[in-house]
Amino acid sequence: MALKFIHISDSHLGFSDLDITGNDGRNIREEDVYKAFSGAVDIIIKENPDFVLHTGDIFHRSSPTNRAIVIAAREIQRIANAGIPFYMIAGNHDYPKSVFTSPIHEIYRINDSVNIAYSEKLEIFEEDNFILHLLPHVNDEEKFLQEVEKIKITDKTKPNILAMHIAVSSYAMNEYGERVFPVEKTPMLKKFDYVALGHWHKFNHLKKYGNVYYAGSTERTSESQTGYDKGIVKVTVSGKTTVEFIPLKLRRYEKIVVDNCKGKSFNEIISEIKKQLNKDKIEGGIFRIKLNDLPIEKASEFSRAVFEDLLEDALHFNVEKNIYGVQQTIEIDSESFDLKNFILDELAAEFKGKDFLKVKNLTEKLWYEIEEEEAYADQ
Repeated sequence: MALKFIHISDSHLGFSDLDITGNDGRNIREEDVYKAFSGAVDIIIKENPDFVLHTGDIFHRSSPTNRAIVIAAREIQRIANAGIPFYMIAGNHDYPKSVFTSPIHEIYRINDSVNIAYSEKLEIFEEDNFILHLLPHVNDEEKFLQEVEKIKITDKTKPNILAMHIAVSSYAMNEYGERVFPVEKTPMLKKFDYVALGHWHKFNHLKKYGNVYYAGSTERTSESQTGYDKGIVKVTVSGKTTVEFIPLKLRRYEKIVVDNCKGKSFNEIISEIKKQLNKDKIEGGIFRIKLNDLPIEKASEFSRAVFEDLLEDALHFNVEKNIYGVQQTIEIDSESFDLKNFILDELAAEFKGKDFLKVKNLTEKLWYEIEEEEAYADQ
């Protein structure tokens, strides 16, 4: 009989990256994260798998907000009410770094169908038709390596699934407390029917290690996570292992890059931006636009008003004008007003070449002196 389960990871409940609230007063991006998780649970209930396996970082922080705690409880309860067993491991974000803080995972052991590994040690759950090997995040490196040594298969009559929240090979995020699986131990991964990984935020199959997969996060937490879908993974083990990535419907979040702006006119640059924008609807989207090698004399042409007109229905936009020939970036943002960059834009419209550089340097010197005086006045 085939074994079917869902691999989900890195929900990061409580995360928000924009200071924008809706009519209800709640942070819109934080609500996006909750909606993504709820949407994943909708799919899980529809798929009705044998069990669900969450590979860590259900929360963005080890001390989540009340709302994040409530949302997690509600969605896990929905899975339990559907009669679907739920297994989860702690991740490096949602497990406390200090022994003086208790892990919050304990409160979600609501019934026998919810099992959570968070004790910084390998835990094994042997069920009637499968065996789960769960290695949660471990704060201490030496202890982590000791727990890795314990990973082994003793019963090959059932599918064996290994779950970890770690970096494997080059899939490191260079975060504090991040654990990296030892290279010399990677051959053992091929012995498992499936290895479910958390921590890396993009769906990935690490083919050279066997059936080893990162599910990725359920929402985007930075602009580096644009250009690909977020979702969950449906796994079927029946003699061989088959994997299907199921994408989630999320708010449009896109990075748009225009290179070599020094060799393009204003209209050519705008046309290139529009071409990239037209792939989907703009309404409610988040857009990060980068104009590379933009001549300083052209910087003022790309004003906030230009992008407000272009992205009228967007939730948020940010534009980086990376100036050609110098290490300078002028930013404009749909939500904030940067007086310093506004003044530099205005100066760029009035002065050219060396004259602009002289005025710019003087302006920045005066700006620095003003900031220093204000900082001293506050002491």
